[in-house]
Amino acid sequence: MARKQRQRAKFQLEAATGEDEVTSSGQHIPNTMVLDALQSVPGINEQKAAEFKRASEAYQSPSGDISLSSMKSLLQTRRMKLKQTVDSNKAELAQAQEDLARGRDLISKSRATLPELAKSLLFFQEIRDYVHDVIDCFSEKMSKIEYLDRKSIMLYRERADNLSSRRRNDVKDIADEVAIGKLPYTHRSSAHPYRIHTRWIICRYARRYRPQSGHSHKLVYNEAHSHCT
Repeated sequence: MARKQRQRAKFQLEAATGEDEVTSSGQHIPNTMVLDALQSVPGINEQKAAEFKRASEAYQSPSGDISLSSMKSLLQTRRMKLKQTVDSNKAELAQAQEDLARGRDLISKSRATLPELAKSLLFFQEIRDYVHDVIDCFSEKMSKIEYLDRKSIMLYRERADNLSSRRRNDVKDIADEVAIGKLPYTHRSSAHPYRIHTRWIICRYARRYRPQSGHSHKLVYNEAHSHCT
């Protein structure tokens, strides 16, 4: 029983270490478990080969003989490229920092002027509402405004007609007075010339001054009108 346990332990040790079994005649018998483990696993070797190929493509070894000067020039070239990249990144970083500082200043100024801008906005909104109210009011009163406009035009036209008529009558009176003055004494009216002249003056005064206001104007107009009739 103990012998079988020792053989089993030896077999497990040989399988773990990968050593070959040796027969009593000195021939080596390969361990089948180790050989099976060393067989290629499908997909693993292809993956490793692809990774190695990509690594070899990423790094291209310099062509020709490798010397100290060529390695030095290659390293200097790479160093210059890296330095240019770093300088470009530093410039972009400085520009970004300047933009950030300007943005912060603008934000602080905007926050400081925000109350005044809010008051201005409120004021202009009130002005806009007031203008809209005025426009609505004018839209409602437009018909009345047009009526008053037409009425004022009619009144001005009537006044112009009255003034024209009065002027024509005045000219007619003057012409009649001149014509009567030039007539012979036998063709003149039997009335006294002074009375005729006074009546024309009174009629002219009555045409010019209508009884608008005042008791005295009304009396003068009534007296002149009675003389004219």
